[in-house]
Amino acid sequence: MVSLAAEASSPCKPGELQNAGSDAIFYALIGLEEPPSLSLKLRNESAMAAITTQINGEVLVVGFTDSKILDSQRIEQVGKELQDAVPQAIHKKLLLNFRGVTFMSSAMITKLVMLNKSCKAKEVNLKFCEVSPNVLEVFKITKLNKLFDIQGDEEKGIASFDKKKWFG
Repeated sequence: MVSLAAEASSPCKPGELQNAGSDAIFYALIGLEEPPSLSLKLRNESAMAAITTQINGEVLVVGFTDSKILDSQRIEQVGKELQDAVPQAIHKKLLLNFRGVTFMSSAMITKLVMLNKSCKAKEVNLKFCEVSPNVLEVFKITKLNKLFDIQGDEEKGIASFDKKKWFG
């Protein structure tokens, strides 16, 4: 191991790496004394939850932590967390609250369509609420307002699960 450090022309002296941990060895080999702080910040930011969940009666209410859902890595995280939330709707009622969401990319809309498909497969009743005018306009342009059950505020969204349908 010492000869490897010498070959890599690191700033370490022979024998210094014998008692070091694997991270210290790696950083010594690439000529750094400690890890760059920028990469640590990026890891911490992506680790923050993308959604929130809470139970209100029999309804699992899911919210978003971001107002703009545009970054591809964040969209992947949101999509995974939404899919993971479906089995948590033990009473088969899931309300997706868009409070505070002002923009989302087309890739995020794809994640919502996939969520709708997963909910149907697991017989979970999915509804949306508090959709901003910007997001609602995108749903209308793509005609997804006909696919998604979009309610007003959270209270109306929760109450809508108990309403009887005309033909079923």
